[in-house]
Amino acid sequence: MLAFCGDRRKVKAMRDRVPAGFASLFSSRGFRNHPMDGLIPSTDKSVRFTGSTISTLKPYLLNRNIPDEGIFIVQRCLRTQNASTLEADSVKPVWASYFLGMGVLARYSRLDELADLAWVLFTRYLDVSPDRVRIRISSKDDDLNRYWSNKGLERHLEYNTKDPVYYTHKFGIDHITGRNCNVAIVDPDGRQVRDVGNIIVIEDSGTPVGVELAFGVETIVSRLLGLSSPIEAGLIADIVSIRNEYSLKLADAISACIAILDAGERPIATTNRGRILRTYLQALSYLRVRAGVSIEEMARYAAEFEEQQFGKKSSLAQNVAAYLKSYEDLKNGGLGQSKINEAISSIFPPRHSPRQA
Repeated sequence: MLAFCGDRRKVKAMRDRVPAGFASLFSSRGFRNHPMDGLIPSTDKSVRFTGSTISTLKPYLLNRNIPDEGIFIVQRCLRTQNASTLEADSVKPVWASYFLGMGVLARYSRLDELADLAWVLFTRYLDVSPDRVRIRISSKDDDLNRYWSNKGLERHLEYNTKDPVYYTHKFGIDHITGRNCNVAIVDPDGRQVRDVGNIIVIEDSGTPVGVELAFGVETIVSRLLGLSSPIEAGLIADIVSIRNEYSLKLADAISACIAILDAGERPIATTNRGRILRTYLQALSYLRVRAGVSIEEMARYAAEFEEQQFGKKSSLAQNVAAYLKSYEDLKNGGLGQSKINEAISSIFPPRHSPRQA
């Protein structure tokens, strides 16, 4: 059952507070602030979109040059796991497609320090009661266990409650793997414990070389406020009224479409990114009908999201509306899918260079 929050001011205040607290903490401890990359990564060719902060920080792993002072970053991210289930009524989105990630990268020798900073971030900078914090961890990972044991925080640990693969991590780099424990938050009503991020030991051919912290802003906000989904904690939910599962998915798809279009991608079949964008765009048709939203309303949502998120007004929202109208007219007229795709592929203006921030 969805738990929607009517007080959007409370959500927005928390959404602003989380990355501000994160940046304040790590800058005060001497970590270097790394600039945000574009949604289409400039350095990580192993992924289609920047799906996590490590995509931007991978060159430090590839070149084996993690700086002594450590790095932190706040990065716009896109993960497309929701694309394949937007029209599956039985599947509820667990994560948001478009979100703000927060990451830290430091040398392995600072593992205990980063575990401590993760604890401080939640219990001091974000004022989360320690009783609501859980660490989901494998008993086999002695180094990840060390900080919590030394600090007498064993009562916050959940040992071996997940499948072993849950405590491992992949980076898309040969020989680079990870072992992780997950930070989780107990919902305000005490009924659920849900993950908000990871503390990851990075290994090169089995030898520890670094530590990563990885958190999602909207995920943290949704857990702290007891919302059903990180989508509801995002900017798009300030714009789209979330009333049911269809409007929740609609909001997620709108934010993903505008973010991908703003990054310079277009819904064409010649690229994987283009096909993903096309999936999101065409799902809008199904979702808007079931959510009771007109094409014109959806265009207003998209325009407002673009203006608030990217600080500009362009023709993208109207292009989305034109795309959907043509898509629905041709589909209702009985034209086959491949012919539809071909007929409407030119509605959007030509691609531009990907935005880098």
